[in-house]
Formats: sequence, structure tokens, C-alpha cells
Amino acid sequence: LEQAEFLNQQLQTNPHFLFNTLNTISRTITLGMDEEAVEMIDSMAAMLRYNLNDLKEPVTLYEELEIVKEYIHIQSFRFRDRMGGEFDYEEGLAKQVRIPRFSLQPFVENAVIHGLEPKTEPGKVWVRVLRDNGNCIVTIEDNGVGIPKDKLEALNRGMQVPSGKRKSVGISNTVERLRFFTKDR
Repeated sequence: LEQAEFLNQQLQTNPHFLFNTLNTISRTITLGMDEEAVEMIDSMAAMLRYNLNDLKEPVTLYEELEIVKEYIHIQSFRFRDRMGGEFDYEEGLAKQVRIPRFSLQPFVENAVIHGLEPKTEPGKVWVRVLRDNGNCIVTIEDNGVGIPKDKLEALNRGMQVPSGKRKSVGISNTVERLRFFTKDR
């Protein structure tokens, strides 16, 4: 039931994110920054198009990285000089690896929302992919405010962690989806 709920949530773009993005686009147009507004609209369209595809069908890691880049691109407009992203991966490897759709997004979104948004000085998210002994290793790192030790330990044990007024199921469900997909490799 939780898995079905998670998939259902992924079918819909986060309304808060969509609302903030539309506000940013509106402000950008008002300020006469039309080219930037078009870039944000293009990124939003790419994300919406990706959301409409069949969630049961795996994608390449490359496709997933490209959609995460769109997300970071939009957030970098919203937060101007306070937020950026950096990607480091071998395109050939990323095109070979297949993963469930929306495997990276929850991790990057958590890094932005919980790590970088509360930070007053500039921050960054790094997404790196490397090959290690026949495995593909993906790391997502930020230089934000950090996560309390108890929450990190709970996440590492696969527990759902309260996030404001609601339980955060994005990370734990994504980990379970990845374990199921990779047969726990």
C-alpha cells in the first residue's frame, strides 16, 4: 500500500514546488528577464513530461541525471546565488545502468529542501557517479546545514522520519524500491 502511495505521489509534481516555480517565473518575467523565464519553463516542461511516463518502466541513470539537472536548474533560479549543483559522471556508464524512475530525485530534493534552503550562505549539491568493482556508485552530497545524527541513523535503518507535520517516506520508499529492483545488491 505504501509503495502504491509512493508511486501515486510521484505521478504528481509536488504542488509546493510547482507553485514556487510558477511564482519565480512570474517574478522573472515582471523583471524583464524573459530568457531566464523561458529556461525555467523549459525545465518545468521537461520535468512534467518525465512525470507523465510509465513509472513501472525503468530508465537509464543518464535519463534520471538529466531530469535531476532540470530540477537543480529551476532551484538555482529560485535561490539565485544561494544554490547550485555540480554533476560528475561518465556518460557511457550512466547510459548503461538502468534504475527505477525517480530514484535520485528524492535524495536531491531532500538535500535542497532540508540542507540548502535553511542555509543563509551559498550552498551546493554534488551528484557523482563512479564505477567500483563492477558496481555503479552514486553519491549525492550537499554542504547544507546537515542532518541530526538521530535522523540519519533512522534513515540508514530504513525507518520513516518525521519531516515537519508529516512523515517523510520519500527516502525510505526509494531505498526499498532500489533494493527490490537490484535484488538487494
